[in-house]
Amino acid sequence: MGGEERDGRTTSRFALPLESGGFGPTLRPGERVHVVLAYSRDDDFGHHSARRTAVNLDL
Repeated sequence: MGGEERDGRTTSRFALPLESGGFGPTLRPGERVHVVLAYSRDDDFGHHSARRTAVNLDL
């Protein structure tokens, strides 16, 4: 987990368990998942995001 800024770009690294214990889907290596990414200057998760997008990731 972590991240860095280099050449005007930000990279974030994070990890999720393959088994979420019922909170989310079971993740399987090789499968494609749809992920929503959002950014806000406020740390309140109820606050409207300033930027957001969705991407497909191959695990």
